[in-house]
Amino acid sequence: LDKTRIHDSIEIDFSGRLSYRDDGEVVYLIDHTARNVVEIELSGLHRQCVIIGKTMDSLPWCVKYFSNRLYVTDTFQNTLTMYDTEGKFVCKVDGSEVKLGLNNPRDVCSDDRGLLYLCDNGNNRILILTADLCLVTIVSVPFPSDVIIKCKELLVYSGEMNSIIVVNEEEGVKRYPLEKYKFDQCNKMCPGERDTILFLGLGYGIVVVDQIKFQIITILVDA
Repeated sequence: LDKTRIHDSIEIDFSGRLSYRDDGEVVYLIDHTARNVVEIELSGLHRQCVIIGKTMDSLPWCVKYFSNRLYVTDTFQNTLTMYDTEGKFVCKVDGSEVKLGLNNPRDVCSDDRGLLYLCDNGNNRILILTADLCLVTIVSVPFPSDVIIKCKELLVYSGEMNSIIVVNEEEGVKRYPLEKYKFDQCNKMCPGERDTILFLGLGYGIVVVDQIKFQIITILVDA
């Protein structure tokens, strides 16, 4: 959604991430302009603002629904904050408990073990946290901006290096430059079916990539 009217009454300007509730009935989106997280009920497209920020010194970047909580990163305040689904503050990570503090936190994802993976972009690392935001461990990755878990691998997009960093417990860390596959500036990646990854690449649309060989399979939308 980009400058789209819902119910022809409220204009919203979305340029951030989104996350679905487990039942698929509700989606949460970042509204950068209003410094909000917006809740949309998919049946009827009912819009409701969840209380996040609304001040000019904040910039929510990513929202993740997980374990009946909302996790929101803020690149201005350098925080990862947990809210309940009504938008009430629960707790946050602001660097006081984490060595060096957060610096430009970006994407967040979760796995089936109940762990969160936070891209701490400015500190060149992924923080692995519990659902209660307790630090488990740190993985060194250059400039991480997007992260997913697929086939027990940690896949990280490094914007500054325009590369995919693959972290595997058995094989270690490998880097795959995206220039090799003739598209650049991945805006978002997500797991695809079987051994595939979907990339939203600026100027190229949705690109399907083989996760094993890291070769382009097809381009779904030629933007």
